[in-house]
Amino acid sequence: VVSRENTGWELDSFFRWYEKCVLNKYPKKTGPLSAEAAAITLLSVSINRDGLVVIISPNEKTASALYSVCYGLCPDFSFFLPEQGSPRGGVPGFVSESQRYIEESLSALSTKSRFGLIFTTNKALCGLSAPPVRTNDEEINVYIKKKKKMVDVLSFLDRWGYHQTDRVVNPLYYAVRGGIIDVFLFHSRNPVRIEYFGDMVESIRLFNPYSQRTIKKLKQIAFLPRLLEKQTTSESLFSFVSSDSSINIYSVERCGGGDYQILFNKEDGDVSCLKSENISKGVVNNALSENTKTTCVVFSDKPGDFTLPSYFPEKHTVQQVFGSIENGFCLSVPGLIVFGSKDLSGSHFNINSRWMVDGGHSGVASEIIDISDLGWGEPLVHEDFGIGIYRGLEKTGGNECVKLKYADGGAVYVPVYSFNKLHRLVGVSPGSVKLSSLRLKSWSRKKGVIKKHAKRIAKELLKNHALRLGSRGFLYEKEGDFYRAVCESFPFQETGGQLSAMQDVMSDMGKRPPMDRLICGDVGFGKTEIAIRASIRAVESGRLVFVMAPTTVLANQHYISFTKRFFPLGVHVELLSRFRTKTEQKKIIASVSRGNVDVLIGTHRLISDDVHT
Repeated sequence: VVSRENTGWELDSFFRWYEKCVLNKYPKKTGPLSAEAAAITLLSVSINRDGLVVIISPNEKTASALYSVCYGLCPDFSFFLPEQGSPRGGVPGFVSESQRYIEESLSALSTKSRFGLIFTTNKALCGLSAPPVRTNDEEINVYIKKKKKMVDVLSFLDRWGYHQTDRVVNPLYYAVRGGIIDVFLFHSRNPVRIEYFGDMVESIRLFNPYSQRTIKKLKQIAFLPRLLEKQTTSESLFSFVSSDSSINIYSVERCGGGDYQILFNKEDGDVSCLKSENISKGVVNNALSENTKTTCVVFSDKPGDFTLPSYFPEKHTVQQVFGSIENGFCLSVPGLIVFGSKDLSGSHFNINSRWMVDGGHSGVASEIIDISDLGWGEPLVHEDFGIGIYRGLEKTGGNECVKLKYADGGAVYVPVYSFNKLHRLVGVSPGSVKLSSLRLKSWSRKKGVIKKHAKRIAKELLKNHALRLGSRGFLYEKEGDFYRAVCESFPFQETGGQLSAMQDVMSDMGKRPPMDRLICGDVGFGKTEIAIRASIRAVESGRLVFVMAPTTVLANQHYISFTKRFFPLGVHVELLSRFRTKTEQKKIIASVSRGNVDVLIGTHRLISDDVHT
């Protein structure tokens, strides 16, 4: 009989059970634990209690790693307090992610109704000043269908360091157009739009600053005071946290192998009580054979939407927890097996980054950003009627409409609910725009011809895509010890974009079709790190990696970067370019043919006829 529970646990119920049935047996110290096991342990001892818990890590990378897992599970309960770098406000108009993290954490510390987990380091606590404790009177709460004077909101924004602009794109800016306020709050990942009718708030919604599309409608929004430099106290944040009895402090240490150890009390001894293991067939089978009452849970957001590993016994009951973690773990002593996204067949783990704008940047160039952006006489394209000239707004049939004038003197009035049919005309110089006619059917004929061309191109693309989907003939192995060692040696904290790109690349490498992916990013944004991690996974799978660069100088830079990271692991990296003499090139090519090179970096010289693998 196959038993699979259709119902599941909410996160708070699971955390209560975890604390009662797992942690109560090991009250003093835990570890070594994986990042997911450590995060769940910290959330379980904290989430059902009042007050703040400060988690002090040995370095910022450790604090960030634990914060990322906790934020993915409980975003409203998790905060990150990084070490302060350059002075805040050093670059006009720019607000760094670090500054936003600091202000958000200090805001949580400064309120009387404190709650949540703050991940930080001793250096961060000693380098910042303590915030003054605030009262709720300093906040402004705006509710839908209730009165709140616009002047009060604008006065609040000016008082707390927000800057007025024409269009809101970055944090700490606001814009006003008639009865509409757009503001990008420092503690929000998306700007908010408040629409007024007199003093009455008609609507509140989060929106994408690039496409202007609504992300989520809200019933209320809270405007929190910022913590400016002049308002900090002379007391250090470390002293403030240590002396406040309502704040619990736990320490996290790193163990051998990159795992974590949690110390709930300073007097804890050196004996590790609770230990986690990574999920594997052997670990799971051993845990189930040693303890027949082992509890098995699956972290998945959607009810029943998961496929267990093929080696898992069908007769064993599995319960679902509505949440998402990347890697599962096993606690063999208390008898708990937790499956994460990477342990489930066909499951995809979504990276949750705190400040990544929802909705993406797609369609920015061709969409109408805002009516106020349109200029009189600007050419616009209507999907049904063609190219016309913008002639302002007019009220028709009780609706405010965009008026478009056409070649034969006709006009089209486009109501608000049909604005999605309007597009900017791109790729045509202003002097060569030819307006469409409403009498003739030239626009319809053009659309018909273009559709035929589009179908032909689509068929060719589908044919090429089908060829690309052919199997590469092998599968890359899962990320192993070398991959984890390379990740650990990265001296910086990965950005949200990096994590998302690496997740996509690793997913592609786990499939049979060849990878066909382009990674775009500005100079210094971390593209090379993605290539390094993809390369080491290929090397672990017994494959030879070619890294081709457009210039000799860039190839040499990559050679230095790859060698620095791979040499401690015994991975052989070579450079094939004009920086090598002909004799050296011959030796390298011979070494490649014998299978003695793991990663070969160079220019187009890599695809010369004399290079064989």
